Amino acid sequence: MWTLLLSLALAAPPGFEPVGEGAGCQLFRGPVHADGTQPIRAECHWPDVAPRRLEGLLTRFDRLDELIPPVVRSEIVRTEGPRALVHQVAQVRGIAPRQVLVWMERTASDGAVRVSWVTASGERLDLLPRHVRAPRNDGAWEVAPHPDGGSRVVHEVTYDPGGSVPAWVVRWAQAGGLRDVMETVRAAASRPGG
Repeated sequence: MWTLLLSLALAAPPGFEPVGEGAGCQLFRGPVHADGTQPIRAECHWPDVAPRRLEGLLTRFDRLDELIPPVVRSEIVRTEGPRALVHQVAQVRGIAPRQVLVWMERTASDGAVRVSWVTASGERLDLLPRHVRAPRNDGAWEVAPHPDGGSRVVHEVTYDPGGSVPAWVVRWAQAGGLRDVMETVRAAASRPGG
């Protein structure tokens, strides 16, 4: 166990601490930002996933609800040049559904693809009944060929659900929730066809 924790600590990005592993990933929690949010991060080697296949799944912005738990709705509101304004609804057991608008875009550099998003806080969002607007949802997926085959995947997200959230939900999201996302995305990307 100590060997595992030491190897995770050595791999951690500056300011990040290990919180576990799963789905071929090392999971980290970052330093708390001034607004009280705390980023979470997964660094993975997925030998069974082709980078182009994963990129294809992640750039279907209007179908992310089929790929990423706990997103239950993902629809493109409009596009402006290379970016898309996407409305998402997330549902986690124990709290009211969260809604957010994010600007999403795909960029490529040096053989790697980055799918990133930032909160579109200046955009009007009509809340559904009993939903809460999430004040922050910023992050990215980075996908590149791994030297040992398959994909090198980095996923980082900083999320503020807004409203009242029990501490156990926050703790779950920082390890178990991130692990669930990575397991689900890896399974979808390694599935033939689709």
